[in-house]
Amino acid sequence: MIDIEEQGVRSKGAFIMSGALKSERALGTGTEIKAEADGVDLTRGITLVLARVIAPQNEARFTVGRDWYLSNGRTLSMDVLPYTKEGRLFLPLRYVGLSMGVEPDNIKWNGSVATLVLGDKNVQVRPGSRQLVVNGSSIEMDVAAEFSQGRVMLPYRFIAEAFGASVDWDSSTRTVTMEL
Repeated sequence: MIDIEEQGVRSKGAFIMSGALKSERALGTGTEIKAEADGVDLTRGITLVLARVIAPQNEARFTVGRDWYLSNGRTLSMDVLPYTKEGRLFLPLRYVGLSMGVEPDNIKWNGSVATLVLGDKNVQVRPGSRQLVVNGSSIEMDVAAEFSQGRVMLPYRFIAEAFGASVDWDSSTRTVTMEL
């Protein structure tokens, strides 16, 4: 049921109306909506447009020099600091993976290669190499991944984009934002 109140009258008897759904049932294709007043069908000639805002599944923000990051509105700590080098923001692979929804069991380190698995994506990186391997295909990075502070560090953009995330850099706050 929709409760509609008359909000005002425009020329030729058109009404400005607002309403609120009183049902928690989701509206889908073919759902019929009726509104009437004094036995008059108020929905005749009206096109109803329903939209659902879909928020990103995962959003993360990392800032240079901070040992914490925001992931889906939560503040989480890291044991290393992000840093810039050669014009790139280097972040610890583990925390980037966690921020994108990679389960801890799907973040592996065998002593020479780091592997992250999320859904159908398998991403591998070797410190000292400019190659990022995504599902067996190699992508050339413009700088090499590093092993620093006990963590595999690499430019954020490459790993985020390997998983299909969008990336934005705010130079004024030195913060990178990822949405997946």
